[in-house]
Amino acid sequence: MSKKKLNELERLKQENAKLRRQNLKLTVENAYIKNWMPWFKKGANQNRNSTSYYRIEA
Repeated sequence: MSKKKLNELERLKQENAKLRRQNLKLTVENAYIKNWMPWFKKGANQNRNSTSYYRIEA
């Protein structure tokens, strides 16, 4: 492989690792919200049509 392609590959590997860490962090945060704050999700479902700041929807 050329040096340019190797550099691009390394950059993509680093970006991938960064995104995986971010995804893991968000997965843990989401699990925490769902398991430890049921009122949070319940309020979101009850206010589905409102512009409530705590609404969680994908």
